[in-house]
Amino acid sequence: LWSSGNKSPTYAQQSPVTPSSSVTPSPTPPFLPFSPSEIVDGKVVEVKEYPKDTPDHEIRFVGGVFVVDSPMMGEYRADVSCGEFYQDLRRTMKAIGTASVNSTATKRLMLLEAKFKMYLLLNEEKEYLAQKINPHRDFYNVRKVDTHIHH
Repeated sequence: LWSSGNKSPTYAQQSPVTPSSSVTPSPTPPFLPFSPSEIVDGKVVEVKEYPKDTPDHEIRFVGGVFVVDSPMMGEYRADVSCGEFYQDLRRTMKAIGTASVNSTATKRLMLLEAKFKMYLLLNEEKEYLAQKINPHRDFYNVRKVDTHIHH
């Protein structure tokens, strides 16, 4: 684990991962599991329209997911081989294990958490209204689970 003469473990001395041009991640299609809702004049209105085709994109519904095909990007390819998956996973885990990435990510996450808390303070009313229009709000509004058992 520790190389001779160094003050840091060998896993912290690995070179950063450079992306390979031979492996490209497949594009993620947009996902719309429920029909969206809007607030119009203080009332919840269900929107029944789905995205429409444009000259640059063809939109299809495949297996419960909207798939966008573009002549520039080519056809959407959802299947990835097991080998490609594990190759990408190894590359990702190797990148995550570097000390510089860990340090940068920790600082970035602390900044994002502070920004999120500020957002919640400033937009509490809007968030509350957005929760009310959610058709499955009972699931999302669970704040506390009482685990106390009476004998």
